[in-house]
Amino acid sequence: MCQGAEHNKLVAEADGLRYVKTGDVDDLRRPLITPEPDTLDQLLWKLDLESDPPKLLVNRDARPTWKAMTRSPYFIALVYPEVMRQMLTKVLLDPKNEYTDEDEDEGWKADWVKFARNLGGMEPLPHVGDRDDREIWIDSAVAAFSRHHKIRETLELAMNEEDNK
Repeated sequence: MCQGAEHNKLVAEADGLRYVKTGDVDDLRRPLITPEPDTLDQLLWKLDLESDPPKLLVNRDARPTWKAMTRSPYFIALVYPEVMRQMLTKVLLDPKNEYTDEDEDEGWKADWVKFARNLGGMEPLPHVGDRDDREIWIDSAVAAFSRHHKIRETLELAMNEEDNK
């Protein structure tokens, strides 16, 4: 604890940290995926599905900043549903390592399936061999995500605001 003139001084900075008041319970939530800057030439974003856990790479040269771009309604509406689709496809349809309900308590793959299940209106996860049914389940999850976050409405509102400037 800093004393005297140093008391209440900000001594460090970090992104992605949440403020928790004394006595509050920190629920230890972790993000499904965190955008990271990368050199991507003319690409705005790319999923790195080879890293463990996968990463959402964002063009570090995007303007005004790569972080601002990831928070824009355009990016949210056009990128995040596709990120969800690609992540669930990786988890549920990868022939090398398809997810089963026995994997439920294990890491990032289980986190994505739990997230999709909690969107509401989702059927039970089809068995591993039911590729077509799993593809339909992924489509339903992306649709549920889009409904939950009102993706179309959010984009339309942003476009209308821009038109009214």
